[in-house]
Amino acid sequence: MRGYLLILLVALLVSPAMADYPDTDEQDSMLIAARGQINSGDVAGAIETLERLVLLRPDDADVLSVLGYAHRLLGEIAPSRRYYNRALEADPDHRAALSYAGILEWTSGNRALARRYRARLATLCPEGCASLALLDDVIDAH
Repeated sequence: MRGYLLILLVALLVSPAMADYPDTDEQDSMLIAARGQINSGDVAGAIETLERLVLLRPDDADVLSVLGYAHRLLGEIAPSRRYYNRALEADPDHRAALSYAGILEWTSGNRALARRYRARLATLCPEGCASLALLDDVIDAH
């Protein structure tokens, strides 16, 4: 009986605090909303949304990659690189992160690293994919 009461007491104490955290569906909606903010030009607003989300999902390569992308859109190279690197640490095969990081490095003059990202993408996408095509377009344009 004491064990049951202890569990009930802990549940009552923890429940209100847990209510402050968005559930998985709400977190997914936050990522979708941030992408919409980027597409509508509210990149700073997207960064705010994504920074809240990354606290809840610190190892989510999708969140980290989009956050890096948003910073790159604002010309913020250091945070962009940091978030791409974190995304690739979380998922070394994350195609968007590889593509975006490759674009960042190519346009920043680090062509060797960009080529390594491109080679990894080519391995992951032997028939081609949108991420590889995007990186190739940037490389071909410069």
